[in-house]
Amino acid sequence: MRDHFNKIISSRLKSLRRDAKISREHLEEQCALPIQSVKRIEAENMSKIDVNDLCAIAKYFNVDVEYLLGKQDTPLRTVSDASTVTGLTYDAVSVLSNFGRMHQTEIDTISAMICSPSFLPFVDLMKRYCLLEDNSRSLLKDAHSYLSDKEVMVAAIQNSMSLLMNETKKAAQDNLVKADIRTRAFALVASSMMNVNRDVSETDILEALTECGLDAKQEIQAFHEYFSEYKQTMKGRE
Repeated sequence: MRDHFNKIISSRLKSLRRDAKISREHLEEQCALPIQSVKRIEAENMSKIDVNDLCAIAKYFNVDVEYLLGKQDTPLRTVSDASTVTGLTYDAVSVLSNFGRMHQTEIDTISAMICSPSFLPFVDLMKRYCLLEDNSRSLLKDAHSYLSDKEVMVAAIQNSMSLLMNETKKAAQDNLVKADIRTRAFALVASSMMNVNRDVSETDILEALTECGLDAKQEIQAFHEYFSEYKQTMKGRE
């Protein structure tokens, strides 16, 4: 049983390191591991390996330690759960999970696209296009010649994409307008704080949000987080 356990850890570490294209020495340095520890793990020798070393390796590769230990088959349980819920492949959800590293405007644009009423019809058109045979012909024709099914479908996809982009653009513009309004509200609160030389009260924030036409109850929590980060930044400059 122990040999099987050691074999799994060794195999998964080798695979992770190979995919990342890093040396054993580099991994040991980045994870503050004892010298030769990675070599011992990959040789299936776990006698001197601390569980904290395995946790450090898992953190470095952004995988669950349970995956490294062979207790789960996918690198990240959260991604696996999202895959189960959405029906998307594990790789597809992994790509989506990287959106968190993007700028907020990019995330808003992608969210707007997925939430657009035209998104699923567009996906359906793409699916139907991919299933078409190359030599199939359509009974539809223009003034001069018959069009193939794929030509008809490409035109439909282009129209659908155009509609989807227009809807996404409108939603993204709406988000930018809201962001601009939030910034204006933030400026009002910051100005108030500097003028009276005191901490901002809940009333100050609610009044500023309301004055800028925002739903105060809906925006208050996000505004508190935003303003807290601002105060920390200013404090660090003192």
